Amino acid sequence: MLIAAPVGLDTSGGVDVVLHLHGHRAELTRTQASQHLLRMFAASGRDAVFVMPQGPVDAASGDFGKLMTPGGLEALLIDVVGTLYADGRVARPEVGELVITAHSGGYLAAGRILELGERDPVAVHLLDALYGYSATFAAYAERGGALRTTHTPAGFTRQNNLTLRARLRGSLGDALVEDLSELDVAVGAPAVLASEFPHNDCVFTERTYARLLATSGLAPSPDRAPELSAVTRSRGRVRVSWTDDVSAGAEVLVEQRVGGSGFEIAARVGGGASAEVTSDLDGMWRIRSSRLVARTRDGIAWWPEVVVSEPSDTYGAFGSSRWLVVDGFDRIVGSSHGGLTHDFGGRLALAIGSAEVVTNEAVARREVTLDGYDGVLWSLGDESRDDHTLEPAERAALDAAMAAGVRVVVSGAELGYATDEAWLARALGATYVSDDARTLEAGGYTFGVVYPEDYPDVLSCPDTLWTYSRGGQAACGRRGATLAVGFALETLSDDDLARAWAEIQRWVEP
Repeated sequence: MLIAAPVGLDTSGGVDVVLHLHGHRAELTRTQASQHLLRMFAASGRDAVFVMPQGPVDAASGDFGKLMTPGGLEALLIDVVGTLYADGRVARPEVGELVITAHSGGYLAAGRILELGERDPVAVHLLDALYGYSATFAAYAERGGALRTTHTPAGFTRQNNLTLRARLRGSLGDALVEDLSELDVAVGAPAVLASEFPHNDCVFTERTYARLLATSGLAPSPDRAPELSAVTRSRGRVRVSWTDDVSAGAEVLVEQRVGGSGFEIAARVGGGASAEVTSDLDGMWRIRSSRLVARTRDGIAWWPEVVVSEPSDTYGAFGSSRWLVVDGFDRIVGSSHGGLTHDFGGRLALAIGSAEVVTNEAVARREVTLDGYDGVLWSLGDESRDDHTLEPAERAALDAAMAAGVRVVVSGAELGYATDEAWLARALGATYVSDDARTLEAGGYTFGVVYPEDYPDVLSCPDTLWTYSRGGQAACGRRGATLAVGFALETLSDDDLARAWAEIQRWVEP
Protein backbone atom coordinates (compact mmCIF):
# COMPACT_ATOMS: atom_id res chain seq x y z
CA MET A 1 0.00 0.00 0.00
CA LEU A 2 1.21 3.51 -0.83
CA ILE A 3 0.59 6.23 1.78
CA ALA A 4 1.59 9.88 1.35
CA ALA A 5 0.88 12.87 3.61
CA PRO A 6 1.72 16.57 3.41
CA VAL A 7 4.47 17.74 5.75
CA GLY A 8 2.15 20.22 7.43
CA LEU A 9 -0.88 17.96 7.83
CA ASP A 10 -3.36 19.49 10.29
CA THR A 11 -5.18 16.64 12.04
CA SER A 12 -6.96 18.54 14.82
CA GLY A 13 -10.29 17.52 13.27
CA GLY A 14 -9.34 13.99 12.24
CA VAL A 15 -7.40 12.64 9.29
CA ASP A 16 -9.04 13.18 5.91
CA VAL A 17 -8.22 10.44 3.38
CA VAL A 18 -8.06 10.29 -0.41
CA LEU A 19 -8.44 6.62 -1.34
CA HIS A 20 -7.31 5.87 -4.89
CA LEU A 21 -8.34 2.63 -6.59
CA HIS A 22 -6.20 1.78 -9.59
CA GLY A 23 -7.26 0.01 -12.76
CA HIS A 24 -6.21 -3.22 -14.44
CA ARG A 25 -2.59 -4.25 -15.05
CA ALA A 26 -1.36 -2.02 -12.26
CA GLU A 27 1.61 -2.07 -9.90
CA LEU A 28 1.82 0.69 -7.30
CA THR A 29 5.23 2.21 -8.03
CA ARG A 30 4.91 2.01 -11.80
CA THR A 31 1.29 3.15 -11.96
CA GLN A 32 1.80 6.07 -9.57
CA ALA A 33 4.76 7.28 -11.61
CA SER A 34 3.15 6.90 -15.04
CA GLN A 35 -0.03 8.70 -13.98
CA HIS A 36 1.80 11.29 -11.83
CA LEU A 37 -0.59 10.66 -8.95
CA LEU A 38 1.57 12.02 -6.13
CA ARG A 39 2.46 15.08 -8.18
CA MET A 40 -1.25 15.67 -8.81
CA PHE A 41 -2.08 15.10 -5.14
CA ALA A 42 0.55 17.62 -4.07
CA ALA A 43 -0.73 20.15 -6.62
CA SER A 44 -4.27 19.82 -5.25
CA GLY A 45 -3.04 21.18 -1.92
CA ARG A 46 -5.49 19.17 0.17
CA ASP A 47 -5.04 18.66 3.92
CA ALA A 48 -5.40 14.91 3.59
CA VAL A 49 -3.54 11.61 3.33
CA PHE A 50 -3.25 9.87 -0.03
CA VAL A 51 -3.80 6.11 0.18
CA MET A 52 -3.39 3.73 -2.75
CA PRO A 53 -3.86 0.04 -1.91
CA GLN A 54 -2.44 -2.59 -4.23
CA GLY A 55 -5.13 -4.60 -5.97
CA PRO A 56 -4.33 -7.56 -8.21
CA VAL A 57 -0.77 -7.00 -9.46
CA ASP A 58 -0.48 -6.73 -13.24
CA ALA A 59 -3.81 -8.53 -13.60
CA ALA A 60 -6.93 -7.82 -15.63
CA SER A 61 -9.03 -7.60 -12.48
CA GLY A 62 -10.66 -4.95 -10.32
CA ASP A 63 -11.15 -7.23 -7.32
CA PHE A 64 -9.75 -5.45 -4.24
CA GLY A 65 -10.58 -8.38 -1.97
CA LYS A 66 -11.42 -7.53 1.65
CA LEU A 67 -11.86 -3.86 0.77
CA MET A 68 -15.06 -4.88 -1.03
CA THR A 69 -16.48 -6.84 1.90
CA PRO A 70 -18.42 -5.55 4.93
CA GLY A 71 -16.04 -3.81 7.31
CA GLY A 72 -13.17 -3.85 4.83
CA LEU A 73 -13.05 -0.12 4.12
CA GLU A 74 -13.21 0.79 7.80
CA ALA A 75 -10.46 -1.68 8.65
CA LEU A 76 -8.18 -0.17 6.00
CA LEU A 77 -8.82 3.42 7.12
CA ILE A 78 -8.24 2.59 10.79
CA ASP A 79 -5.05 0.75 9.89
CA VAL A 80 -3.73 3.72 7.90
CA VAL A 81 -4.57 6.34 10.54
CA GLY A 82 -3.31 4.12 13.35
CA THR A 83 0.02 3.67 11.58
CA LEU A 84 0.40 7.42 11.09
CA TYR A 85 -0.44 8.01 14.75
CA ALA A 86 2.09 5.41 15.90
CA ASP A 87 4.72 7.11 13.74
CA GLY A 88 3.97 10.50 15.31
CA ARG A 89 2.57 11.96 12.09
CA VAL A 90 -0.95 12.83 13.31
CA ALA A 91 -2.32 14.36 16.50
CA ARG A 92 -5.01 11.73 17.08
CA PRO A 93 -6.00 8.46 15.41
CA GLU A 94 -9.38 9.52 14.08
CA VAL A 95 -10.61 9.20 10.49
CA GLY A 96 -12.13 12.39 9.09
CA GLU A 97 -13.63 12.87 5.64
CA LEU A 98 -13.17 10.44 2.77
CA VAL A 99 -12.75 11.02 -0.97
CA ILE A 100 -12.68 8.02 -3.30
CA THR A 101 -10.97 8.24 -6.69
CA ALA A 102 -10.93 5.40 -9.19
CA HIS A 103 -9.35 4.89 -12.57
CA SER A 104 -10.61 2.35 -15.09
CA GLY A 105 -11.33 -1.00 -13.40
CA GLY A 106 -11.13 0.64 -9.97
CA TYR A 107 -14.83 1.43 -10.43
CA LEU A 108 -15.69 -2.05 -9.22
CA ALA A 109 -14.40 -1.46 -5.69
CA ALA A 110 -15.69 2.14 -5.66
CA GLY A 111 -19.19 0.99 -6.60
CA ARG A 112 -19.15 -1.83 -4.07
CA ILE A 113 -18.04 0.53 -1.28
CA LEU A 114 -20.93 2.87 -2.06
CA GLU A 115 -23.31 -0.08 -2.23
CA LEU A 116 -22.24 -1.30 1.22
CA GLY A 117 -22.87 2.21 2.54
CA GLU A 118 -20.70 1.93 5.65
CA ARG A 119 -19.08 5.34 5.13
CA ASP A 120 -20.40 8.14 2.93
CA PRO A 121 -17.56 9.88 1.02
CA VAL A 122 -17.73 13.62 0.43
CA ALA A 123 -16.70 13.03 -3.19
CA VAL A 124 -16.25 10.18 -5.67
CA HIS A 125 -14.18 10.76 -8.80
CA LEU A 126 -14.28 8.24 -11.66
CA LEU A 127 -11.53 8.71 -14.25
CA ASP A 128 -12.72 6.92 -17.39
CA ALA A 129 -14.10 4.31 -15.00
CA LEU A 130 -17.89 4.19 -15.37
CA TYR A 131 -18.04 0.61 -16.63
CA GLY A 132 -20.80 -0.36 -14.22
CA TYR A 133 -22.65 0.47 -11.00
CA SER A 134 -24.23 3.39 -12.89
CA ALA A 135 -27.39 3.38 -10.78
CA THR A 136 -25.36 3.31 -7.57
CA PHE A 137 -23.21 6.25 -8.63
CA ALA A 138 -26.24 8.21 -9.89
CA ALA A 139 -28.06 7.71 -6.60
CA TYR A 140 -24.99 8.95 -4.74
CA ALA A 141 -24.98 12.18 -6.80
CA GLU A 142 -28.74 12.65 -6.38
CA ARG A 143 -28.51 12.48 -2.61
CA GLY A 144 -25.92 15.27 -2.61
CA GLY A 145 -22.60 13.49 -3.17
CA ALA A 146 -19.93 15.16 -5.28
CA LEU A 147 -19.76 12.59 -8.07
CA ARG A 148 -17.36 13.52 -10.86
CA THR A 149 -16.90 11.18 -13.80
CA THR A 150 -14.82 11.57 -16.96
CA HIS A 151 -14.82 9.71 -20.25
CA THR A 152 -12.54 9.60 -23.28
CA PRO A 153 -13.71 10.02 -26.91
CA ALA A 154 -13.36 6.38 -27.95
CA GLY A 155 -13.52 4.80 -24.48
CA PHE A 156 -15.95 2.11 -23.44
CA THR A 157 -17.31 4.31 -20.64
CA ARG A 158 -18.54 7.04 -22.99
CA GLN A 159 -22.06 5.74 -23.49
CA ASN A 160 -22.53 5.07 -19.77
CA ASN A 161 -21.41 8.62 -19.05
CA LEU A 162 -23.80 10.09 -21.62
CA THR A 163 -26.68 8.10 -20.15
CA LEU A 164 -25.72 9.21 -16.64
CA ARG A 165 -25.45 12.82 -17.81
CA ALA A 166 -28.97 12.71 -19.21
CA ARG A 167 -30.32 11.33 -15.94
CA LEU A 168 -28.49 13.91 -13.80
CA ARG A 169 -29.55 16.76 -16.06
CA GLY A 170 -33.11 15.79 -15.29
CA SER A 171 -32.65 15.36 -11.55
CA LEU A 172 -30.01 17.99 -10.78
CA GLY A 173 -30.47 20.57 -13.54
CA ASP A 174 -27.99 23.45 -13.53
CA ALA A 175 -26.11 21.96 -10.57
CA LEU A 176 -24.43 19.53 -12.98
CA VAL A 177 -21.05 20.70 -14.31
CA GLU A 178 -20.17 19.61 -17.85
CA ASP A 179 -16.95 21.51 -18.56
CA LEU A 180 -13.65 21.12 -16.73
CA SER A 181 -13.06 24.89 -16.74
CA GLU A 182 -16.25 25.37 -14.71
CA LEU A 183 -15.15 22.87 -12.09
CA ASP A 184 -12.55 25.24 -10.63
CA VAL A 185 -15.28 27.50 -9.24
CA ALA A 186 -17.77 24.75 -8.39
CA VAL A 187 -16.60 23.13 -5.16
CA GLY A 188 -18.56 19.99 -4.38
CA ALA A 189 -20.63 20.11 -7.57
CA PRO A 190 -21.40 16.87 -9.46
CA ALA A 191 -19.86 16.68 -12.93
CA VAL A 192 -19.83 14.59 -16.10
CA LEU A 193 -16.78 15.61 -18.12
CA ALA A 194 -15.40 14.68 -21.52
CA SER A 195 -11.64 14.31 -21.91
CA GLU A 196 -9.90 14.45 -25.27
CA PHE A 197 -6.96 12.44 -23.97
CA PRO A 198 -6.30 8.67 -23.93
CA HIS A 199 -7.45 6.29 -21.21
CA ASN A 200 -4.36 6.44 -18.97
CA ASP A 201 -3.40 10.04 -19.73
CA CYS A 202 -6.81 11.46 -18.79
CA VAL A 203 -5.80 11.16 -15.13
CA PHE A 204 -3.12 13.86 -15.26
CA THR A 205 -3.61 15.84 -18.48
CA GLU A 206 -5.17 19.27 -17.94
CA ARG A 207 -4.22 18.70 -14.26
CA THR A 208 -7.51 16.81 -14.02
CA TYR A 209 -6.79 14.75 -10.91
CA ALA A 210 -5.44 17.78 -9.02
CA ARG A 211 -8.42 19.92 -10.00
CA LEU A 212 -10.91 17.25 -9.01
CA LEU A 213 -9.35 16.94 -5.56
CA ALA A 214 -9.00 20.70 -5.11
CA THR A 215 -12.77 21.12 -5.61
CA SER A 216 -13.84 17.99 -3.76
CA GLY A 217 -14.77 19.69 -0.50
CA LEU A 218 -11.64 18.72 1.44
CA ALA A 219 -9.90 21.52 3.29
CA PRO A 220 -6.71 23.00 1.86
CA SER A 221 -3.44 22.27 3.58
CA PRO A 222 -2.16 25.09 5.82
CA ASP A 223 1.21 24.76 4.05
CA ARG A 224 -0.29 25.07 0.59
CA ALA A 225 0.53 28.19 -1.40
CA PRO A 226 -2.74 30.07 -2.03
CA GLU A 227 -3.61 30.89 -5.61
CA LEU A 228 -3.11 34.50 -6.64
CA SER A 229 -5.56 35.68 -9.33
CA ALA A 230 -4.60 39.26 -10.13
CA VAL A 231 -2.57 42.26 -9.09
CA THR A 232 -3.98 45.44 -10.62
CA ARG A 233 -3.57 49.11 -9.86
CA SER A 234 -5.59 52.30 -10.15
CA ARG A 235 -4.99 55.78 -8.68
CA GLY A 236 -2.47 54.67 -6.10
CA ARG A 237 -4.43 51.65 -4.92
CA VAL A 238 -3.23 48.16 -5.62
CA ARG A 239 -5.88 45.46 -5.72
CA VAL A 240 -4.60 41.98 -4.90
CA SER A 241 -7.06 39.19 -5.68
CA TRP A 242 -6.98 35.48 -4.95
CA THR A 243 -9.28 32.47 -4.91
CA ASP A 244 -11.33 31.67 -1.82
CA ASP A 245 -9.52 28.34 -1.40
CA VAL A 246 -7.74 29.03 1.88
CA SER A 247 -8.04 27.13 5.15
CA ALA A 248 -10.98 27.94 7.40
CA GLY A 249 -9.92 30.50 9.97
CA ALA A 250 -6.81 31.42 8.01
CA GLU A 251 -5.52 34.96 7.68
CA VAL A 252 -4.26 36.02 4.27
CA LEU A 253 -0.96 37.91 4.36
CA VAL A 254 -0.56 40.33 1.44
CA GLU A 255 3.17 40.85 0.93
CA GLN A 256 5.01 43.46 -1.13
CA ARG A 257 8.60 43.72 -2.29
CA VAL A 258 9.93 47.10 -3.34
CA GLY A 259 13.21 47.24 -5.22
CA GLY A 260 15.67 44.50 -4.32
CA SER A 261 14.62 44.10 -0.68
CA GLY A 262 12.74 41.15 0.75
CA PHE A 263 8.98 40.88 1.05
CA GLU A 264 7.14 42.71 3.82
CA ILE A 265 3.55 42.30 4.98
CA ALA A 266 1.46 45.15 3.57
CA ALA A 267 -1.94 43.91 4.78
CA ARG A 268 -3.59 41.16 6.79
CA VAL A 269 -7.02 40.05 5.61
CA GLY A 270 -9.31 37.84 7.66
CA GLY A 271 -11.59 36.72 4.83
CA GLY A 272 -12.74 37.33 1.29
CA ALA A 273 -11.02 36.82 -2.03
CA SER A 274 -9.30 40.18 -2.50
CA ALA A 275 -7.76 43.13 -0.74
CA GLU A 276 -7.03 46.71 -1.74
CA VAL A 277 -3.71 48.06 -0.54
CA THR A 278 -2.68 51.68 -0.84
CA SER A 279 0.81 51.88 -2.30
CA ASP A 280 2.56 54.73 -4.04
CA LEU A 281 5.50 52.51 -4.89
CA ASP A 282 5.90 50.10 -7.75
CA GLY A 283 6.61 46.58 -6.60
CA MET A 284 6.11 42.84 -6.59
CA TRP A 285 3.22 41.24 -4.75
CA ARG A 286 2.41 37.79 -3.42
CA ILE A 287 0.23 36.23 -0.72
CA ARG A 288 0.53 33.60 2.00
CA SER A 289 -1.97 32.18 4.44
CA SER A 290 -1.45 31.94 8.20
CA ARG A 291 -3.38 29.86 10.71
CA LEU A 292 -3.19 27.86 13.94
CA VAL A 293 -2.87 24.11 13.49
CA ALA A 294 -2.35 21.13 15.80
CA ARG A 295 1.11 19.62 15.58
CA THR A 296 2.53 16.44 17.08
CA ARG A 297 5.77 15.71 18.86
CA ASP A 298 6.90 12.12 19.43
CA GLY A 299 3.40 10.89 18.68
CA ILE A 300 1.78 13.12 21.32
CA ALA A 301 -0.58 15.98 20.49
CA TRP A 302 1.28 19.26 20.90
CA TRP A 303 0.03 22.81 21.46
CA PRO A 304 -1.30 24.77 18.47
CA GLU A 305 1.32 26.24 16.17
CA VAL A 306 1.07 29.18 13.78
CA VAL A 307 1.79 27.91 10.28
CA VAL A 308 2.54 30.31 7.44
CA SER A 309 2.05 28.76 4.02
CA GLU A 310 4.40 28.69 1.09
CA PRO A 311 4.13 31.88 -1.00
CA SER A 312 1.88 32.15 -4.02
CA ASP A 313 3.03 33.12 -7.49
CA THR A 314 4.61 36.58 -7.51
CA TYR A 315 2.93 39.23 -9.65
CA GLY A 316 3.67 42.90 -10.12
CA ALA A 317 1.99 46.29 -10.47
CA PHE A 318 4.10 49.00 -12.06
CA GLY A 319 3.59 52.49 -13.43
CA SER A 320 0.39 53.48 -15.17
CA SER A 321 -0.40 49.90 -16.23
CA ARG A 322 -0.59 50.38 -19.97
CA TRP A 323 0.17 46.68 -20.53
CA LEU A 324 -1.41 43.58 -19.04
CA VAL A 325 0.62 40.43 -18.43
CA VAL A 326 -1.50 37.27 -18.51
CA ASP A 327 0.09 34.34 -16.69
CA GLY A 328 -1.01 31.27 -18.64
CA PHE A 329 1.71 28.93 -17.35
CA ASP A 330 -0.11 26.17 -15.41
CA ARG A 331 1.83 23.10 -16.49
CA ILE A 332 3.08 20.93 -13.61
CA VAL A 333 3.72 17.56 -15.29
CA GLY A 334 6.62 17.47 -17.73
CA SER A 335 7.45 21.15 -17.37
CA SER A 336 11.09 22.22 -17.51
CA HIS A 337 10.40 24.64 -14.66
CA GLY A 338 9.25 21.93 -12.23
CA GLY A 339 7.84 24.18 -9.50
CA LEU A 340 4.24 24.58 -8.35
CA THR A 341 4.59 28.37 -8.12
CA HIS A 342 6.75 30.96 -9.86
CA ASP A 343 7.60 34.66 -10.10
CA PHE A 344 7.45 34.95 -13.88
CA GLY A 345 4.44 37.27 -14.02
CA GLY A 346 6.18 39.73 -11.72
CA ARG A 347 9.45 39.58 -13.65
CA LEU A 348 7.69 40.23 -16.94
CA ALA A 349 5.74 43.15 -15.49
CA LEU A 350 8.96 44.62 -14.09
CA ALA A 351 10.65 44.34 -17.49
CA ILE A 352 7.73 46.16 -19.11
CA GLY A 353 7.76 48.84 -16.43
CA SER A 354 4.10 49.79 -16.85
CA ALA A 355 2.02 46.69 -16.34
CA GLU A 356 -0.33 44.61 -14.22
CA VAL A 357 -0.61 40.81 -13.97
CA VAL A 358 -3.59 38.43 -13.97
CA THR A 359 -4.10 34.71 -14.49
CA ASN A 360 -5.47 33.21 -17.68
CA GLU A 361 -8.33 31.77 -15.61
CA ALA A 362 -9.36 35.29 -14.57
CA VAL A 363 -9.54 36.23 -18.27
CA ALA A 364 -11.44 33.07 -19.22
CA ARG A 365 -13.97 33.71 -16.42
CA ARG A 366 -14.34 37.33 -17.67
CA GLU A 367 -13.22 38.75 -14.34
CA VAL A 368 -10.73 40.81 -16.35
CA THR A 369 -11.23 42.35 -19.80
CA LEU A 370 -8.33 43.03 -22.14
CA ASP A 371 -9.60 45.94 -24.19
CA GLY A 372 -8.70 48.63 -21.66
CA TYR A 373 -4.96 48.21 -22.20
CA ASP A 374 -2.54 49.32 -24.90
CA GLY A 375 -1.15 45.82 -25.08
CA VAL A 376 -1.33 42.28 -23.70
CA LEU A 377 1.61 39.94 -23.10
CA TRP A 378 0.28 36.40 -22.78
CA SER A 379 2.92 34.16 -21.19
CA LEU A 380 2.63 30.39 -21.79
CA GLY A 381 5.97 29.14 -20.47
CA ASP A 382 6.31 25.62 -21.81
CA GLU A 383 2.57 24.88 -21.59
CA SER A 384 1.82 22.21 -24.18
CA ARG A 385 -0.97 20.06 -25.57
CA ASP A 386 -1.63 18.18 -22.32
CA ASP A 387 -2.67 21.42 -20.61
CA HIS A 388 -3.71 23.49 -23.65
CA THR A 389 -1.85 26.66 -24.52
CA LEU A 390 -4.96 28.73 -25.21
CA GLU A 391 -8.51 27.60 -24.47
CA PRO A 392 -11.41 28.75 -26.70
CA ALA A 393 -12.56 31.34 -24.12
CA GLU A 394 -9.04 32.74 -23.96
CA ARG A 395 -8.71 32.94 -27.73
CA ALA A 396 -12.07 34.72 -27.86
CA ALA A 397 -10.84 37.29 -25.33
CA LEU A 398 -7.71 37.92 -27.40
CA ASP A 399 -9.78 38.22 -30.59
CA ALA A 400 -11.96 40.87 -28.96
CA ALA A 401 -8.90 42.75 -27.71
CA MET A 402 -7.24 42.77 -31.13
CA ALA A 403 -10.47 43.95 -32.74
CA ALA A 404 -10.36 46.87 -30.30
CA GLY A 405 -6.82 47.75 -31.38
CA VAL A 406 -4.93 46.19 -28.48
CA ARG A 407 -1.41 44.97 -29.36
CA VAL A 408 -0.85 41.31 -28.50
CA VAL A 409 2.38 39.45 -27.74
CA VAL A 410 2.27 35.72 -26.99
CA SER A 411 5.35 33.80 -25.88
CA GLY A 412 5.82 30.10 -25.20
CA ALA A 413 8.09 27.21 -26.06
CA GLU A 414 5.15 25.18 -27.40
CA LEU A 415 3.18 28.06 -28.86
CA GLY A 416 3.30 26.70 -32.41
CA TYR A 417 3.26 23.02 -31.51
CA ALA A 418 0.22 23.14 -29.23
CA THR A 419 -1.96 26.06 -30.34
CA ASP A 420 -4.88 25.77 -32.74
CA GLU A 421 -3.23 26.26 -36.15
CA ALA A 422 -6.06 28.16 -37.77
CA TRP A 423 -6.32 30.63 -34.91
CA LEU A 424 -2.55 31.07 -34.73
CA ALA A 425 -2.42 32.03 -38.40
CA ARG A 426 -5.52 34.23 -38.39
CA ALA A 427 -4.93 36.04 -35.10
CA LEU A 428 -1.15 36.27 -34.80
CA GLY A 429 -0.11 35.78 -38.40
CA ALA A 430 2.13 32.86 -37.39
CA THR A 431 2.57 29.35 -38.77
CA TYR A 432 4.23 26.47 -36.92
CA VAL A 433 7.35 25.14 -38.67
CA SER A 434 9.13 22.80 -36.25
CA ASP A 435 9.27 21.83 -32.57
CA ASP A 436 12.97 22.31 -31.91
CA ALA A 437 15.17 25.18 -33.08
CA ARG A 438 18.21 23.25 -31.75
CA THR A 439 19.66 26.37 -30.16
CA LEU A 440 19.22 28.60 -27.11
CA GLU A 441 20.13 31.80 -28.95
CA ALA A 442 17.85 34.17 -30.84
CA GLY A 443 18.18 37.81 -31.82
CA GLY A 444 21.44 38.09 -29.90
CA TYR A 445 19.86 36.84 -26.65
CA THR A 446 20.42 33.58 -24.75
CA PHE A 447 17.26 32.04 -23.36
CA GLY A 448 16.80 28.96 -21.17
CA VAL A 449 18.72 30.72 -18.38
CA VAL A 450 16.09 30.92 -15.62
CA TYR A 451 14.83 27.40 -16.30
CA PRO A 452 15.72 24.98 -19.13
CA GLU A 453 14.16 25.51 -22.55
CA ASP A 454 13.89 22.10 -24.20
CA TYR A 455 12.04 22.59 -27.47
CA PRO A 456 11.80 26.21 -28.67
CA ASP A 457 9.40 26.43 -31.61
CA VAL A 458 10.37 27.64 -35.06
CA LEU A 459 7.67 29.83 -36.58
CA SER A 460 6.93 31.51 -39.89
CA CYS A 461 5.26 34.93 -40.21
CA PRO A 462 5.01 37.91 -42.59
CA ASP A 463 7.35 40.08 -40.46
CA THR A 464 10.34 39.00 -38.36
CA LEU A 465 11.73 40.48 -35.15
CA TRP A 466 14.28 37.77 -34.17
CA THR A 467 15.74 34.70 -35.85
CA TYR A 468 17.41 31.75 -34.16
CA SER A 469 21.18 31.48 -34.39
CA ARG A 470 20.76 28.30 -36.48
CA GLY A 471 18.11 29.86 -38.70
CA GLY A 472 14.33 30.10 -38.57
CA GLN A 473 12.04 32.72 -37.10
CA ALA A 474 12.00 32.93 -33.29
CA ALA A 475 9.80 36.00 -32.89
CA CYS A 476 7.55 37.15 -35.70
CA GLY A 477 4.06 38.32 -36.56
CA ARG A 478 2.51 41.47 -37.93
CA ARG A 479 4.61 44.53 -37.17
CA GLY A 480 2.67 47.12 -35.21
CA ALA A 481 -0.01 44.67 -34.11
CA THR A 482 0.97 41.12 -33.04
CA LEU A 483 4.06 39.14 -32.12
CA ALA A 484 4.47 35.39 -31.57
CA VAL A 485 7.61 34.33 -29.66
CA GLY A 486 8.61 30.68 -29.98
CA PHE A 487 10.36 30.48 -26.62
CA ALA A 488 9.43 31.57 -23.09
CA LEU A 489 10.53 35.16 -22.55
CA GLU A 490 10.85 34.68 -18.79
CA THR A 491 13.73 32.25 -19.34
CA LEU A 492 15.91 35.25 -20.27
CA SER A 493 18.11 36.79 -17.57
CA ASP A 494 16.74 39.95 -15.94
CA ASP A 495 19.01 42.26 -17.92
CA ASP A 496 18.30 40.53 -21.24
CA LEU A 497 14.58 40.45 -20.50
CA ALA A 498 14.51 44.23 -20.04
CA ARG A 499 16.46 44.80 -23.24
CA ALA A 500 14.37 42.27 -25.17
CA TRP A 501 11.13 43.88 -24.05
CA ALA A 502 12.34 47.29 -25.19
CA GLU A 503 12.84 45.79 -28.66
CA ILE A 504 9.45 44.10 -28.59
CA GLN A 505 7.67 47.28 -27.56
CA ARG A 506 9.30 49.28 -30.35
CA TRP A 507 8.28 46.54 -32.78
CA VAL A 508 4.60 46.33 -31.80
CA GLU A 509 4.25 50.06 -31.07
CA PRO A 510 6.14 51.68 -33.98
